[in-house]
Amino acid sequence: MNMPQRVRRQMLAGIVLIAAVCSLVPMRAAGEGYARWLKLGLFLVLPAGMLLPAPAQALWLYLCRRRGRKAAGAGAGGTALPVAEVAAGLAPVAAPAPPPPVERPGWSLFRGSGEPGTLLILLVNALFFLAGMYAGIAWRRVDFRPLTRECDRIIAGVNRYRETHGEYPLVVEDVPEYARVSGKSRFSFSQGRVLSRGIEVSVIDSSDATIYLSPRGYLLVIGLEKPFMMSFTRFDVLMASSEHPEWRDDHIIHYITGAD
Repeated sequence: MNMPQRVRRQMLAGIVLIAAVCSLVPMRAAGEGYARWLKLGLFLVLPAGMLLPAPAQALWLYLCRRRGRKAAGAGAGGTALPVAEVAAGLAPVAAPAPPPPVERPGWSLFRGSGEPGTLLILLVNALFFLAGMYAGIAWRRVDFRPLTRECDRIIAGVNRYRETHGEYPLVVEDVPEYARVSGKSRFSFSQGRVLSRGIEVSVIDSSDATIYLSPRGYLLVIGLEKPFMMSFTRFDVLMASSEHPEWRDDHIIHYITGAD
């Protein structure tokens, strides 16, 4: 049975709307910093994300099919002609009904009745899942813009400390600007250790901004992604240092030893 055009459009619109609503899940996860987790486990997460809207979409298709059958039944109704008049040739004989459409396999883009096929539904779900994930990444970057301005105030205080004492501080609490900024900020700050072969990476996950200090310089890191605590995995950060004061996109590679 061919579905009315209006019902087919409603089917497709409902599938897209449900997929868009479910894309808020990966967007929220990426916005909270778990984008690297989603990327590393994409071969497992993506199929789950494609199936997440499936129950609601199946229910929507069922309701649309019922509506389409009622509409098709109402359109096929009419005044029946008396059999005697048809036999006497007084009324034209109705043409035979066309054969039913050939039903295409469920994995095609569209079924023979014009309904969205399984392949189309899964493609829509996958696209919205990926779009939600990258929208969350962009949202986290925008949300951290005020944090970079507050970090710039801390960096200015660190530089003034160096001008006064001849070297950078070893403890960030020795910088007066740090107490003023961290006490009023909605963001959290912490200090990480400078190791012999790099920096302490595990503390980046415990705060929004992490500062590393040594007598020779400073490094300030904002984690755009939460570290995936497995050796030789990388995660994206915003970074400013005494050698490169301007904020730049960079990445940190996590080792089991904690070195960068």
